[in-house]
Amino acid sequence: MRKVLLLIFIISTGVWQLSAQTCQPDPALSDTLVGVFPKPYEPTLNPEGGIKDTACVGFEYNFTFTAIIADSFNLGQFKMPLDSMWLDKKSAFSGLPAGLTYSCNPPNCLFKKNTKGCVLIHGVPAKSTEGEHKIKISGKLYANGSSMGLPLTFPDPNLAPGQYIINVGAANASPCRKLAVAEGRFHNLAIYPNPAGTNISISSPSAAQAQLYNQLGELLFSWNLGSGNNQFAIGHLYPGLYFVQVNTQNGMETLRFVKE
Repeated sequence: MRKVLLLIFIISTGVWQLSAQTCQPDPALSDTLVGVFPKPYEPTLNPEGGIKDTACVGFEYNFTFTAIIADSFNLGQFKMPLDSMWLDKKSAFSGLPAGLTYSCNPPNCLFKKNTKGCVLIHGVPAKSTEGEHKIKISGKLYANGSSMGLPLTFPDPNLAPGQYIINVGAANASPCRKLAVAEGRFHNLAIYPNPAGTNISISSPSAAQAQLYNQLGELLFSWNLGSGNNQFAIGHLYPGLYFVQVNTQNGMETLRFVKE
């Protein structure tokens, strides 16, 4: 019986790990940089910073922070050997709109020195969250072998001045309005432009499988559909012709749409 329970635990853990949201650090950022990126928006010091991706009510949202940890940091006039940066897995972010949460890579949210990691904000914003939401990130720095962490907050008026703001837009308003619509006999789909990654909504009367192809016939995405409305974040699509092939027990249907 104990072996059976252990096997169930291992299988359950594996399924959870496969379904957990993960992120990858921005490969364009040099390993020689130090800090959390993008840095907060500040009109004079960092006009290109902040969170530029709009979240759309009712649709999946993804935004990645990259953390690059050095082996030391400056505390006033002193240079301290740095061991790690730590974020609480449940309460490191304040101000997130209802429906959004976050997860880390590494999963324990412990970023060790001389490493590059990331934090993914993800989820589906609720309708009641339309508008601007100021975000703060709180954690601790551990230095010189000490178990006493130094409080760390982003934005910070000295280290990283400015603001992080997530703007939640209505599903039928710019920039969240429908970009393209395709209607079939059994299935309908709509594409919604979201700077964080285009969202696709597929309506299906029953369980089905769907694949997205470009005009060259290359497979881009594959999904399992449930009965009702299914939503997926599919990343930025380049302008062109696309095909969604839906396979059910009753046969196959192809929906075509053009991304301008």
